[in-house]
Amino acid sequence: MNKLILIEDKSKCTGCNACMQICPAKCIEMKRDAEGFWYPVADKDKCLKCNACVNACPVINCGKVHSGNLHLSNENETGDAKTIRKNETESDEKAGCGNETESDEKAGCGNENESDDKAGCGNGLEQCKVLAYGCRNRDEDVRYKSSSGGVFSAFAKEIIEDGGVVFACVLKGKKAVIEKTCDISGLEAMRGSKYVQCDTQNAYSEIKEILASNRKVLFVGTPCQTAGLYSFLGYREYPNLFTMDFICHGVPSPKLFEDYVDSIESKNKSKVTSFKFRNKDKGWSQTGLQLGTYYELKNGKTVRNYPAFKDRYMNAFLDDVALRPSCYDCRFKSIPKSYADYTVADFWGISKIIPELNDKKGTSLLLVHSKKGEEYLKEIAEALEALPVGFKESVKRNPPLLKSAVRYKRRDRFFEDYEKYGYDYVEKKYMSAFKWGTHKAFSVFGSIWKRFEQFIKFGIVGISNTVICLAVYYLGLLVGIDYRISYTLGFLASVCNAFYWNNKYVFKNKQEKSILKAFAKVFASYGLSFVISIILMNIFVELLHIPSVIAPLLKLVVTIPINFVLNKVWAFKDKKIK
Repeated sequence: MNKLILIEDKSKCTGCNACMQICPAKCIEMKRDAEGFWYPVADKDKCLKCNACVNACPVINCGKVHSGNLHLSNENETGDAKTIRKNETESDEKAGCGNETESDEKAGCGNENESDDKAGCGNGLEQCKVLAYGCRNRDEDVRYKSSSGGVFSAFAKEIIEDGGVVFACVLKGKKAVIEKTCDISGLEAMRGSKYVQCDTQNAYSEIKEILASNRKVLFVGTPCQTAGLYSFLGYREYPNLFTMDFICHGVPSPKLFEDYVDSIESKNKSKVTSFKFRNKDKGWSQTGLQLGTYYELKNGKTVRNYPAFKDRYMNAFLDDVALRPSCYDCRFKSIPKSYADYTVADFWGISKIIPELNDKKGTSLLLVHSKKGEEYLKEIAEALEALPVGFKESVKRNPPLLKSAVRYKRRDRFFEDYEKYGYDYVEKKYMSAFKWGTHKAFSVFGSIWKRFEQFIKFGIVGISNTVICLAVYYLGLLVGIDYRISYTLGFLASVCNAFYWNNKYVFKNKQEKSILKAFAKVFASYGLSFVISIILMNIFVELLHIPSVIAPLLKLVVTIPINFVLNKVWAFKDKKIK
């Protein structure tokens, strides 16, 4: 059945522009909503009902866009963020080409890294690996001008020297757009992070034309933009296309950024001529101090907001109140990736993994998803210092690889007030350092409380286990059954009770397919506890001559903490990288 792009749930549109660019009738226009994000609006009268827009949507076809199934959705989301389901259209086309720019390795190919760490589990992931490297550009000037280690510049320079074209985000005044360059001098504007949603314009269409001429292309974008290019190209593999995405926290509203720059210009009575979201003049470290913005004004004034929380726009970004709705349940936080060759990021935590690469001037993490990407990485060895590292340990300090930002209720209040009262009002109410710090503190406290609350719930279940176990145990003693056998019967009854309540109430296991496996693990966990209990009870009763009626109560001091740890980190373990 033919379909037309119709946005009913904004959390399911990334604004990648693929539908607009592929429409043969040019009946789709990208328009901003009140929050300042782009969404496709189709003219039904001009529509040819060719279904091209639907087939090009990376969200609708998310099953074809990536092969990864290691994906985390937030349990505590609020608002309209929802898990994106299986692809809504039928297609026989298979996902198979790499399209990410920060990593040249597809999931499923060989691993030169001497690590056995795998990028996930189940459905073939046990057979595939993602290569991980710590990288630094050998050109110190280029590395200094880059956000981290200058990986993008090394690949982009090689592509251009091979006669190719590079597509990446640049700031043009107050707008962030994807532009192309075939000149090394054009890379200057492409370096550095841009914490605002970037308009892909007609980049996908241009890339398709260039690929047809057999020139090499490097595309760099967010995961959803890279997936959008892959779906736009019909899920085909192009040997001359290299794609690079990055570990993305989320994209703030373009309109909000424009109003922010307008506010700067109004306060200073001068135009902003240069703007950087990150500056390494104070070094590079995970404290985030280098995230502070830097901008120059036409009147000669320069401003350095250091650290980041001195900049109100960055506070909104870091506090997660200004992100696109789809960012709160991103469908493209998965490993491995079929639509990307590379994924890049700051290599946070490098000091504990490969400290020899950390000179505090910036080091990049490079994930390689494709064989094509792996081979091309070898070609830039002279420009890029790259040391292999185990995948799992390399991404521990980069949770946004797999987990979306949490959509708090204040996010909706922020945009309601923004639409009603304008930028100056929300800047004062939501974007101060005090607000950011307060929310950060409450977030940390909430995380601690959540774990404590879970332990309390486990304790309540533990009490019910004890009551059931002791009831069966004492009944057995009453009818003359040996205390060991009585305790065994009580243990079996308590395990069944423990599994039911821990599964539904304490750890809330939502992976229905793993229930039997979880039960086996729970049984094994309590089995270990049972063995320890029997040993302790023998010591209490036989050696210390403690009454058999009291012995089961004393052993709880040892067994309850053991059971909690085993259940949390093993039996009901979250499906994420440890």
